[in-house]
Amino acid sequence: MKLTAMYVGAVLGPGVLVLPALATEAAGPASLLAWAALLALSVPVAVQLTRLGERHRGDGAGFVRTAFGDRAARPVAWWFYLVGVPYGVLGGALVGGRHVAHALGGGDPALIGV
Repeated sequence: MKLTAMYVGAVLGPGVLVLPALATEAAGPASLLAWAALLALSVPVAVQLTRLGERHRGDGAGFVRTAFGDRAARPVAWWFYLVGVPYGVLGGALVGGRHVAHALGGGDPALIGV
């Protein structure tokens, strides 16, 4: 369960900081419509994952284990542990470093992130 929380935090943290600026840069004022569409499409997915979490305790690997067995769940768990969390945390540190560097008026975002 802790691993899932780390993974979700690592992915959502930088996404919340970066995506609004990228969407505004790409679409301008129409980015608000894109965010509304994203919200409308994301709610059913979130509801289904919540229902799965209530019925089958665990994380993404637990859901795969319930549906397909231990053999399929092992690579999913390792993927989260070896790829999802480290790269998500690294992305969050770099995004945070950029924000701090901008607030301070300069500096190396990578160094600040570390």
